Amino acid sequence: MELYEQHRGKTSDKWTNYLPAYQAHFDPLRKTAVSVLEIGVQNGGSLEIWAKYFPEAKHILGCDIDERCRALVFDDPRVNLIVGDATSEPIRRKLIEISGPLDIVIDDGSHRSEDIVRTFSQYFPYLRDGGIYVAEDLHASYWQAYEGGVFHPYSSISFFKKLCDIINHEHWAVEANRISLLEGFRTQYGVEFDELELARIHSITFVNSVCFIKKAHPLANVLGKRVIVGIEELITKRADILSKGPSSGPSEAGNEWSRLAELPEVVASNRESEIHKLAAQLDAAQARQLAAEGALACEKNYHDGLQTVISELRLEKRDLERRLHSAQHEAAAQRARVSEIEGTQAWRYTRVLSRVKALIAGGVPRG
Repeated sequence: MELYEQHRGKTSDKWTNYLPAYQAHFDPLRKTAVSVLEIGVQNGGSLEIWAKYFPEAKHILGCDIDERCRALVFDDPRVNLIVGDATSEPIRRKLIEISGPLDIVIDDGSHRSEDIVRTFSQYFPYLRDGGIYVAEDLHASYWQAYEGGVFHPYSSISFFKKLCDIINHEHWAVEANRISLLEGFRTQYGVEFDELELARIHSITFVNSVCFIKKAHPLANVLGKRVIVGIEELITKRADILSKGPSSGPSEAGNEWSRLAELPEVVASNRESEIHKLAAQLDAAQARQLAAEGALACEKNYHDGLQTVISELRLEKRDLERRLHSAQHEAAAQRARVSEIEGTQAWRYTRVLSRVKALIAGGVPRG
């Protein structure tokens, strides 16, 4: 888009591959009074560019969760910017109150798979028939940090691939509604889908990292009647062709690939949940094992400590017994020496003199 390359206002960030794809899809609406909503605006340059590209636009509406976007000011009165989470009820209500039904929705928000699926479920119903829904930067759907991966069952790219099957719902030839195909996404992300809105998906175009979804009345989305022209029938006859029946074909109720008990992504998700559950149980068992080993180690340390104390007490007891025996032996020896002294004649004289001195000291009368 030459208009994009010549822009000198607020900065805008788009990949080169996006520009011709946008022009191809938006050109039929360029001169109409469209209402455009872009989720995720960064510096706001894309809103200025859309205002130039759609000169008859009624509303050019932007929404960004970044609070710093409140500083953005636009000269064009058709441009409005709402700051907040586009998937929240208050913000969605505010956006729709300003714009009314939408002609173009561009999701250039977080690029996380859950947010992309949730945004589609909430804003596709507000798109007019003939309108276009765009999801940008789907390369992020192949990255784990954005809830993705080549075979991730609930990535945003997996979701849009499912919508291709929904376009061809009339050929399933089984008793299953469109919503049933998105059951896994409904339970995984807690989002709801409307059967009639899904029937309004007219076409899906994939360009590198971008998906364009066009909306139309359900009657415009069926295969329609078989149209046969020409008069020469050298290979097959008109009657043979018509005898093959309607385009929906025979019943596929017996086809195991059309009547799976569970969707493949649901089976994969359940298996993954079971793996996580078993892993959690293993972690808990290992934690209990470590706790038991820790307790055993503490018990062993306690036991070893008690053994040390007992050994010390035994040594102290033997020392006390030795000292007691020595003291008793010394006391016996002293008693023996006292008895030996008391048995001598000198000790007897000494005792008599001691008694006499005691009597004199006590004042015994003299005779």
